[in-house]
Amino acid sequence: MAEIKRRFPAQEQALASALDFAESCGRDLRLPGELSLKLRLIVEELFTNSLRHCPPGSPVDLVLACGDQGLRLDYRDSGPEYDPFARLDHGQLDQPVPDRPVGRLGLVLIDGMAEAVGYERREGRNCVWVELARGG
Repeated sequence: MAEIKRRFPAQEQALASALDFAESCGRDLRLPGELSLKLRLIVEELFTNSLRHCPPGSPVDLVLACGDQGLRLDYRDSGPEYDPFARLDHGQLDQPVPDRPVGRLGLVLIDGMAEAVGYERREGRNCVWVELARGG
């Protein structure tokens, strides 16, 4: 299984670099277009959350592993302990936009796009993983 790692600082100006990394990984790993787009959206959502909740400049690590069946993203940051998938409300998607609570919608979308998601706190860091099927 091919694996690609990269570290970024939790800084607004690093978001573009993180998104470029996701896109270049999509090309390098020859991911189907839809899978590449999902990867980019997931990285954008998770990195944006890191910008809100992590100490400025703290490390954000992205590890991508790609095999025949699909892709796994391991995303690690140094924010306060928080399981983003613990209390997802998928009913948000059915509510009219003005009635939806602010926040967490991106996490609902990640969960809906992924084959599997998970979280653990390891060595003082948040570790989120997302698995995407190669077929879509």
